[in-house]
Amino acid sequence: MLVTAMFMWQMVRMADGSNGLRIIDVSDPVRPQEVGFFDTGGYAVGIYVNDSYVYVADGGNGLRIIDVSDPVRPQDVGYFSTSDQVFDVHVNGDYAFVANRLNGLRVIDVSDPARPKEVGYFNTGDMAKGVYISNDYVFVADGYDGVYILKFTGPTGIENDGEHRQEEFALHPNYPNPFNPTTTIRYALPRAGDVTLVIYNSLGQKVHTLVNRHQPAGRYTVQWDGRDKSGRVVPAGIYFYSLKVGQFEQMRKMVLVR
Repeated sequence: MLVTAMFMWQMVRMADGSNGLRIIDVSDPVRPQEVGFFDTGGYAVGIYVNDSYVYVADGGNGLRIIDVSDPVRPQDVGYFSTSDQVFDVHVNGDYAFVANRLNGLRVIDVSDPARPKEVGYFNTGDMAKGVYISNDYVFVADGYDGVYILKFTGPTGIENDGEHRQEEFALHPNYPNPFNPTTTIRYALPRAGDVTLVIYNSLGQKVHTLVNRHQPAGRYTVQWDGRDKSGRVVPAGIYFYSLKVGQFEQMRKMVLVR
């Protein structure tokens, strides 16, 4: 037990963006030394250390599980590919809870680190960027949608522990921005209404109408592929997208690059 404690205090694992996982010996904090490195292949933005395993949120590459029992020679033992970028990970028991940008919270069974598998998910309203576990509760930082407090009930499901209601109209920043060729636009309606979502160019000319219909209250996602209403590719430049519902109207700017 003492050996394990010493190891934990003397080794720092860090996610280093496009460089992957770095293991630093800080037994002498004045002269930290790198002792191990593993190229995750993606964009390492978050980690969680559990015994001899490091769980890496590796951007578009999903979740990677690295064995660091030998810190000089870290070994890749497991991998789970997600459909969108992973920003954060927290492990509790046999489960890894992953903040998966546009897809919300993903729950991965890591009881066998070599064969991780998804056992649950919860679609949040905006962009899941952070996750933390306390007892049976899962806290998800979800961009403009605030914080979700969820209760994990085992591999059969996840419950929303509170009533998370949209209280006002919202038009969120598109992602990515700048973009080429496709970007995602999200908006939220606290009540039903006649909705129009329109793209304009920098001259104020209408380029494309993405939404023009009555919609019930809820959260919506729309993609624009950089084409006008006739299906023609539009040139690079600054564009605006405008949401109008009754008396509510909001406009945001985006940049298309080619």
